[in-house]
Amino acid sequence: DYITVSGWPDDPHAIESGYDNVRIQTSPSSHANFEAVLQVTGELINRLRRTGKDGRLLLLESRNRDNYKDFSKDARNALGYVAGWKRKLKNYRAWLADRQYKRDKKYLPIR
Repeated sequence: DYITVSGWPDDPHAIESGYDNVRIQTSPSSHANFEAVLQVTGELINRLRRTGKDGRLLLLESRNRDNYKDFSKDARNALGYVAGWKRKLKNYRAWLADRQYKRDKKYLPIR
């Protein structure tokens, strides 16, 4: 029973694969390490600005509450607007009106 380089003992049930010291070839990236973080942060800031006071309320409540279900209706609306893979094409007020219309027409569940 000896200790491996990482400090963990060998697993007695492990099956030897025959691959030792496998090196994975990687190509150098053409982007800086922090670039993706800055892009996501910038996009989030842009989306939050479009929500106005509801976005500011979302930021405040996200610092003080543990669960999004505890957010106010306005903060949850802002969260719905800023969330997602792509930026919404409609402005925030038009998006809210469309969402309310769909709720009234029973397209969306009421939370």
